[in-house]
Amino acid sequence: MNIEAITDFTSYVDKEILPATKELEKLEDKHRKHLQKLVYTNLVNRFDAMVDNAILVNCKEGSLLEKAIKPMGDNITEGQMLKLLMDAGTIQDVIEERLRKSLSNSILRERHSKKLSALFDVMSEDGAVWTHPRVNVSTGNILEKCKVNNKSIPHSTFHMRIC
Repeated sequence: MNIEAITDFTSYVDKEILPATKELEKLEDKHRKHLQKLVYTNLVNRFDAMVDNAILVNCKEGSLLEKAIKPMGDNITEGQMLKLLMDAGTIQDVIEERLRKSLSNSILRERHSKKLSALFDVMSEDGAVWTHPRVNVSTGNILEKCKVNNKSIPHSTFHMRIC
C-alpha cells in the first residue's frame, strides 16, 4: 500500500499547522477567531485531498479494487478494447486509469466519512478497524472500548447529567 500522501499530510501538519497554532495562541480572542477558522479550513481541505489521493493511488488494493470493478458491468466490443489499449502506453496504465475513473465516480463522490472508511478498510489487514467505537460520544474521551450506560438518554444530556 502506498502511504506517501499520508506521510506528506503528517509532515504538512508538523511543519505548517502546529507552528500556526502556537502563533494563534498568542493572539487576542477577537483577532484569533478569523485566523483560526482559516487554519482549520485549510487543514480540513488538505485532509480531504490526502484521503482522495490515497484512495486513487491505491486503486488496485483489496476492497478498493472490488468497489472500482463493481459498476463495470458493460460489455465492450473487441474494437473498443483495442482502442482502449492503443490509447495508453501500457496495459497497467490503462487499467489504473480506468480504476481511478471508476473510483472518482463512486467513492470520491460520497461523504467524507465513507471515503475515510473505505481507506481504513484497505489499510487494515484484519478488517477490525470498525469493530468498536474509539470515541465515547458522551464525554469525547478516546477509549479502547466504549459502553453507553443509559441508552434511553441522548448523549448530550447524558454528558450534562454526569458533569
